[in-house]
This record gives sequence, structure tokens and C-alpha cells, in this order.
Amino acid sequence: MVLYNPSAGRGRGALAVDAVRESARLAGHESVALQAGPGLDGALKTALVGAAALVCVGGDGTLHYAIRDAAESGVPVCVVPFGTENLFARQFGMRGGKSLVDRLRGAEVQEVDLGRVQRGGEARLFAIMVSVGPDASVIHRLARVRRGPISHWSYVMPALQEAAAPALVPLRVEVDGRLVVDGRHGVLVVANSRQYAARIDPAAGASMTDGLLDVVFMPARTTLGVVVWAARARLGRMGGVVAARGRDVRITAAGGPSQVDGEALWADSGDLELSVASERLRVLV
Repeated sequence: MVLYNPSAGRGRGALAVDAVRESARLAGHESVALQAGPGLDGALKTALVGAAALVCVGGDGTLHYAIRDAAESGVPVCVVPFGTENLFARQFGMRGGKSLVDRLRGAEVQEVDLGRVQRGGEARLFAIMVSVGPDASVIHRLARVRRGPISHWSYVMPALQEAAAPALVPLRVEVDGRLVVDGRHGVLVVANSRQYAARIDPAAGASMTDGLLDVVFMPARTTLGVVVWAARARLGRMGGVVAARGRDVRITAAGGPSQVDGEALWADSGDLELSVASERLRVLV
């Protein structure tokens, strides 16, 4: 099953579908292509019945919106990276071409953890992370004006706007019932994977197979403070952060936006409940 995002890679994702299907043929598989988008409701779940693998042609967002159906079906996934950051593909060293052929032929599967984020009655599964703070606000700013394909340059104006008025709200964070942050301003990342945009990787010790979520809080009240933390994370010098691991995380954010796997989540996060999901994802490795 080939799921492709026509906007990924500034339109190159759609052009790569034929090459991906040829890779599937070389690996001994027939293939069916399905376009990702708002009209996908129910179609992917039905299409995955009896499938040997799900190949997502796109970025982290393409996988994110397919993740529930993939987990529930038990069909192993692989990503051909055409997104802006491609964090999931980076985690597993995924590429197209011969790499994809070898992955499909080998059919070696690893089960990994997923996280669940919930607010009220609405819940989403995630593979990589959830964050609250200026990074999430930049994603919300871009989502409000986005029209079609994007690149790293698309983030420049939203980032400048965020620098002028950063979303640094007081946060309260509990991990497995233990209070770790109490009313402090800053950036919060709850990670299932070590990967983060621009290889900043604030939760560099996170594992997708340990049954735990990594919580990293970087205290900051200004844009300069956020930039300093980003630089320190990029260099792997994260002394002074609040760090914890656990299965259940409760966040109270006084008005701060949140994002999940690089996609805008809630503009006003309020109370968020995160946990290690009962569902697991099978990955072609």
C-alpha cells in the first residue's frame, strides 16, 4: 500500500510514486497507491486489509495521519522521506530506491512504542513528540497561512513573528503523579523519539522501545532564552533542564499552543493528558 502526499517535497512526493511502486515490484510486491488528504476517512483502513506493508511517501505529517490505521491493522510501515524534517525516517535511516527495495524484501519488523495525547474527549496517537511553547506556536502560525507545499523558508516569517511575541506561558507538569514543573515559563517537549527539528534533539536519550516518555522542560521567559536553549540542545549541552521519564504525563498550560509530530494540535492546550499508548507500531527496519 503506497500512501502519498501530493504536496510533500514541494510537489516531488507525487512524482516519486511511480518509482516507489517500481521498488515494490522489484521486491516482489504488487502495489496500490492512495493519495493522503481530507477525503481519506476510512479508505486507508479498508485498503490496509491484507497488505504486506504501508509505504508513506511524504513527511512526518503523512505518517501521523495514517498512524492509527497502521497501528490497528498491524501492517508494518516505512517512509520514503519527502517532508521538511523527516524525523521518523531519520530515526530509522529510511530512504527510497535500493534502500526501500531491501527493506521490503527483508521484511524485518520492529515494534515500537506510540504515545497518546488527549484533551477532554479528543485524542491523537503520536510517534515522535508533543511540545508546548514557541515551537508549537510557529507551527500554528504557519498552518494559518499555508497554501500548498512548504520548505524550510516557509518557517522564516512565522518564526520572526513568534520572536516578537513568544508563546512562553506558565506550565505545570506532572510525571507519573510527581510534580516536576510548577507554574514556570518555558518550552516543554514530551518525546517518544530522540529526533527533533534541525537536529536540536532536546530529548537525546529518548527511546521508542523503552515503554516510557521523556519529558524535557527548558525554562525561559524571553526569545533570547529560547534561542540559547536551542543552541545548547544542538551542542548536546543540556545542563539545567528539568528532565523526567514516565508512562503518564499531565500538563496544565495557561493558554499555550501545542503541536504533535510537527502538526498543529490545540491553539489553547489547557489540560493535556499524555501516556504510552496501548497500541504499538510495526516498522520495517
